[in-house]
Amino acid sequence: MYRGSLTDPVRLALAGNEYGSFQLVVAPFWKDLQDVSVSFSQLKGPRGTVVSADSYRWSRVDYVRLKGIDPRDFSARAYEPDPLMPADPFAVPTGEVRAVWVDFLLPPGTPEGIYRGTVSVASGGQTVTRKVEVRAYGFDIPKKSSLETDFWFSLYQWNWFYKPLNYTPELHARHAEVIGRYRVSSIPNDWITLCPQVPIYVEPEGKFTFDWTTLDKYIQNGLKNGSTAFWSALSCNSGWTAWMNNPNVQVTERATGKKVPLKKLIEGKSQYENPAYRDFLTAYVQHLKDLGINDISYYELFDEPNDNSRWLQMIEHHTFFKQFAPDLQLLCYGIDPLQLKAGKSAIGLIDAWAPHLTYIDGAVDKAIKERREKYGEKYWSYTCGEHRDKDGNYSPYCRYDRPYISTRMHFWFAWHYQMDGFLIFAMSGLPDENKKDNPAERWPNSDWSDGGYRGCGTLVYPGPDYQLIPGMRLANAREGLEDYEYFAVLKKSAELLDPAQDAALLAEVNKALEVDKDILSSMHVWTKDRSRLEQKRAELAGLIREVMSITVPQKRLTGIPASSRRREPPLCAPASP
Repeated sequence: MYRGSLTDPVRLALAGNEYGSFQLVVAPFWKDLQDVSVSFSQLKGPRGTVVSADSYRWSRVDYVRLKGIDPRDFSARAYEPDPLMPADPFAVPTGEVRAVWVDFLLPPGTPEGIYRGTVSVASGGQTVTRKVEVRAYGFDIPKKSSLETDFWFSLYQWNWFYKPLNYTPELHARHAEVIGRYRVSSIPNDWITLCPQVPIYVEPEGKFTFDWTTLDKYIQNGLKNGSTAFWSALSCNSGWTAWMNNPNVQVTERATGKKVPLKKLIEGKSQYENPAYRDFLTAYVQHLKDLGINDISYYELFDEPNDNSRWLQMIEHHTFFKQFAPDLQLLCYGIDPLQLKAGKSAIGLIDAWAPHLTYIDGAVDKAIKERREKYGEKYWSYTCGEHRDKDGNYSPYCRYDRPYISTRMHFWFAWHYQMDGFLIFAMSGLPDENKKDNPAERWPNSDWSDGGYRGCGTLVYPGPDYQLIPGMRLANAREGLEDYEYFAVLKKSAELLDPAQDAALLAEVNKALEVDKDILSSMHVWTKDRSRLEQKRAELAGLIREVMSITVPQKRLTGIPASSRRREPPLCAPASP
């Protein structure tokens, strides 16, 4: 039950380049509402500064049906809100309610101050208006995430939804623009879709060459929209390695233009001797270097190699990679430097360690950081399901039936452990119940079913006209990534302070850069209180402004005394996400 005010302004506190979100609930009292629409005024700030109404974006909240809910469990809900549908007029029958999700992006460079405007909901000639107040902190966070991310955006399952999906760089550009609004990487991780779009040639002298033109369009779409990592194998267990060793793949003879199966050109060769595979690896690494992204491109061939057989296969193939293509960046989820299987260690064969978040303890954390310091190996982590302790406490994940703060908290853990990258599995899964032959029966004309997975694998949805539909959990992931930026901006800004002259302030900064115990105590014990995170963000924002008042020319900060700046209470929307 909503217990907030019905008259107070919706309040947000933001840095430039940051989104703030809030919800509105539309409830008819006497008759059905038709053609409900939402509109916004511009926001007016200090000294005549104006923020355009174009900074707003709204969506209608839709619901997901949870499969297998026990009807005797009154704490469980059969439907959970998540999909954020396009901003089209909608109806609300009497006796029901509809929720509207609003995103507001504070433009970079917005001067510090309070900006005031309104949001209005209209239907049938009547309008209800609510005030909006946005506190601009007067500094920006980076437009692109400081933390590398890749949530495995793939399309092959969506073929079973659309039947078929003929994916192109032009369609991907639309999808990448949406995903980019959530600060998450959007380059597809989908070998079934992308590998066939890279023509392979065999030259007269027998060398294999590759036309990267179309693949580059996907990569550039992602980079343009803030992607910070690329799963270069285009898969977690097969990808390019499977494609370049597939005897049925068609290769064009450069001299004749004739297409021939790869089998004729590699027959009798092992995968390690396969000249097409070898030429691919050499050309691919060089191309990634030419694009300037090799250091954020990760080739994964053995995801979670938990049994001895797969572990030994991984050791063998990674040894080949290191000998033949030493600059190929290798990552396998589920591996840390302390693991030993069948008497073999992965040390020297991994460029980015990525243990599951729930498997990180003090020893694993220390071992990865030591290798990063000594060898430059990166520190990634991931979640693919939640874990519970003996008391029933659960680790962060993106389940529909958990508080949305659970998704947001991933990135507080990422800062706590000082990670380089993070995966939430996964972006675009399709539970079987949503595969329908008749287009008229497809979602959103019918319920979206979670398939019993409770959100595992699905953060976006395939919408009408090939739209990509984001969700509330993805929006909360963005909020966590923005939280991460407050820490990162403070840390970077404080590097310019004088260690002697600013010793007291540096001590305060260093303390604030730690995640407080009441926010994050252990993998299973962390705050569910959104206001506590907002309080910490306000503390970080105050310190950023104080540090910048010393280190940055006073173009935007107002000169309010640091003591009063830092002790301002955080502002939260009355109906918070």
